[in-house]
Amino acid sequence: MISLILCHLIVKDGAKTTGKIAVYTAVGPFLIFFILVAYGFSLDGAIDGLNYIFKPDWSKLWNS
Repeated sequence: MISLILCHLIVKDGAKTTGKIAVYTAVGPFLIFFILVAYGFSLDGAIDGLNYIFKPDWSKLWNS
């Protein structure tokens, strides 16, 4: 019900208001993503995890 009310309030004034809100809702997820990535890089062991992902041990491919 809350989402229906918010959609009605956004759309009732036309494209001018919808365009302004679209700018903020499009940028918001990217901002949150970059904040979470920065936080993840600041955690203990982040460098070890990145090394594990991006420097694979190719010799383990031959072990079945």
